[in-house]
Amino acid sequence: MRSSATAARSTSFSRSTGTPRRRPSEEISPGRHPGTSLPDPSSPVRGSTSPGAPAVIGWVADWLSYPAAFVMITGVVALLTLLAPVLRPAPASTPRKKEHSAPADRRPGAGTRAARLPAWTAAASRVYAPKRALGLSLRGRRMKFSTFHLFHRFDGQSFKDVYDHHLELIELAEELGFDGVRLAEHHFRDYGVVPNLFTMLAHAAARTTRLRLGTGIVVLPLHDPIHVAEEAAQVDVLSGGRLDLGIGRGYQSVEFEGFGIDLAEARDRFNEALEVIVGLWTREAYQHEGKFYRTGAEVSLVPRPLQTPHPPLHVAAVSPETVTMYAERGLPILADPAATFRKVCAAAGTWRETAARAGHPDGAELVVARSVYVAPTLEQARADQERFEASFDRSRIFNERSAPIDPKTGRAAQGFEYYQDRYLKGGSVSAGFRWEQLEVIGDPARVIEQITLLRDAGFTNLLCDFGSTRPMPLEEMKRVMRFFAAEVMPAFRRF
Repeated sequence: MRSSATAARSTSFSRSTGTPRRRPSEEISPGRHPGTSLPDPSSPVRGSTSPGAPAVIGWVADWLSYPAAFVMITGVVALLTLLAPVLRPAPASTPRKKEHSAPADRRPGAGTRAARLPAWTAAASRVYAPKRALGLSLRGRRMKFSTFHLFHRFDGQSFKDVYDHHLELIELAEELGFDGVRLAEHHFRDYGVVPNLFTMLAHAAARTTRLRLGTGIVVLPLHDPIHVAEEAAQVDVLSGGRLDLGIGRGYQSVEFEGFGIDLAEARDRFNEALEVIVGLWTREAYQHEGKFYRTGAEVSLVPRPLQTPHPPLHVAAVSPETVTMYAERGLPILADPAATFRKVCAAAGTWRETAARAGHPDGAELVVARSVYVAPTLEQARADQERFEASFDRSRIFNERSAPIDPKTGRAAQGFEYYQDRYLKGGSVSAGFRWEQLEVIGDPARVIEQITLLRDAGFTNLLCDFGSTRPMPLEEMKRVMRFFAAEVMPAFRRF
């Protein structure tokens, strides 16, 4: 390559026109481009070369001026380009970059996904590829964020301590711009100490003004559906129409045994209870005579929900059979936090495809619950996760009392075969498995990547459990929520 000084000597520019001024030795020959020795293909003159050039150079220059030669050379170059990966010698092996070496691009979909999320990215892609073919891609849809509150009672806490702790976090969630909260119902164990969600939600309604107030979930088989319809309607009115009703059939054998209800009846009881609730909400006069529930005389619900036709419903589901059944009815799902990313992504894809085939309009809000933790760096997130796991005995949560076990057989109850041994295994999974398969966890870039994949799989609301079973002081929990709201949520608010 000529130096800039040489280039400057080759061509000078006219002060008046700004066009190149040729030196005497650079007279234009017929068939040549001005200022160059290359032939001009548009010229009828062939065979001439620049004065004093070797004959072979002139021959090659003239040959290159033909279009056929240009096409031939172009083909050869293209062929060599295709063969380059095969002909190129294999590079010497180099050590893989550490996970934290990926660039911290915080845009949804940015970053090195293969390095950050090797375990389930491919599976998630397989799940939502068919959805895109159906025209149901959600890439441009706004993601909502809610907080989950189990009200777990740790050793040394009073019941009032637990309630005050979570109510303060609920108020913070509204301050930080979260879209909603959901509370869990449980019985007979410190695992969760809110047996009546509507009482707690009515109290939360008085302490908030904007947040959606949700259940996650009401265990319908343990309740009279008439009471559920009444209490939910009352909270909807008191909150100004902010209730979201999450419902499910439950699974914990200790709770069903305590109420004297056969766990094998859970699905049938759930379906009938749901029919009663929707009937009471949508009809002026309603009467029901079923296998498990009856109204007796014809009744009218008082008060009626403020939202029309009724508060939004979400059904807890992740097994293919359950997801398909409710998708056919157009009932959105709330996916289980104990299910792996692969399973929840499959559930979302199944729901959207099934609902579309059944003729339900696109746009339903699907909720996915995840344990969520974000730290400034990947290293700190991993270290904190190990600290959390070392300080808490998960067998307190995942054990035979919590598993859907039929006491008569010692095996999974009828209708719960999909969950056989699942909850027992949940208490012994490694920190690495939780990091790769269960939790939304890492630095902001990694967490944004994970949420993006969940959104692209079909979910539009992430229910964040920031540590219901982690013995985390209140101020530390608040710092995590603030950091998530500042570093993660804005990436999904632009839509």
